[in-house]
Amino acid sequence: FINKINERGHQNLNGERCFFRLPNFLEWQYACDAVEDSDKTLFWGKSNSDFMNFAWYASNSGGKVHPVAEKAPNPWGLYDMYGNILEICDDVVNCRAGSEVVEPISVFNDKTFTVVGGDYSCDLDKCMTKHKRSIAAGNSYVEPVGFRLLALTKFVVP
Repeated sequence: FINKINERGHQNLNGERCFFRLPNFLEWQYACDAVEDSDKTLFWGKSNSDFMNFAWYASNSGGKVHPVAEKAPNPWGLYDMYGNILEICDDVVNCRAGSEVVEPISVFNDKTFTVVGGDYSCDLDKCMTKHKRSIAAGNSYVEPVGFRLLALTKFVVP
């Protein structure tokens, strides 16, 4: 799908050529958290009870997937980052220099997908950004899975 969309050629609002790719886990986590201030860890409020304003999960979904944007977006305007459906992203292998991640490398495996976030049936703790797991690409069980694409004006191999 991504190769096909890139072959068609698209332009951003400035008229520059765009290329699309999956975000890697670290990029997805950064966009999900949308934290501008390093002292603030929960953009949705002081308690986890405010979380239901931003995500469909086991406590409020009624056991089903919902249309996008029925809950509030994160501070960067992204909807359904924490719940509703799982999201596919590239996994990341990284080196560490102390506590800092240095030069993360995206890893794609055509036999499994790395999925992140939570879905409509997950408890709150599984909806957090640190939760990731792998599912088989040929999984016959239809899981609530989707993806987002990064739009880049320069082709960057992750």
